[in-house]
Amino acid sequence: MGARENFLVPTIMLNFIMQRIRAYRLHRRTLEILRHLEDWELTDIGVHRGDIGRTI
Repeated sequence: MGARENFLVPTIMLNFIMQRIRAYRLHRRTLEILRHLEDWELTDIGVHRGDIGRTI
């Protein structure tokens, strides 16, 4: 491996891990927002309160 490859592999891995962390945080934020909605608001978007944890 050359110097370029030695630099790229850890950088690509770090970027992948950072993307996964961002996706996890976004998912948790979405769940938190849905949990705070009223039942009629959830009905408007077609989500039942019991389905929030399973489907999202």
